[in-house]
Amino acid sequence: MPRGPAPLAVARQEFPGTVQAWCEQGFSICEGYLLELQALHLDGNAEGLLAMIEAQPDPEMAAEAMARANVLVSGAAFAQLSGRPQLLETGAPGPCWPMLANLWRAMEMSKGDLPMPRLAPAFERRLREALRLS
Repeated sequence: MPRGPAPLAVARQEFPGTVQAWCEQGFSICEGYLLELQALHLDGNAEGLLAMIEAQPDPEMAAEAMARANVLVSGAAFAQLSGRPQLLETGAPGPCWPMLANLWRAMEMSKGDLPMPRLAPAFERRLREALRLS
């Protein structure tokens, strides 16, 4: 009996270190992920996250960016297919709110004199709810 192709398995990865250490390495990087997760939440658009992964100068950094995106997104996974990062939906893609709450807290602790990013009201309300629940 012929069988179709095997389902594609995408492993979830944890990125090395803590969210706090990650934000201390580059507040603007964390800000970029936050704003792209806002676009995913409000518009269902993951193109910015894909562009962040593709923009990395070497495969190791691209793998790290993909691992971070995978931790911050639920209902989907990023994977390298045919040499390009792609979004594979496993449900309804959206922010992983508990991880996003951790990211926000880490950004607040590492921002120094930098202002926190301005967020769309609907996204900020949902983020504040996640902060209260975590």
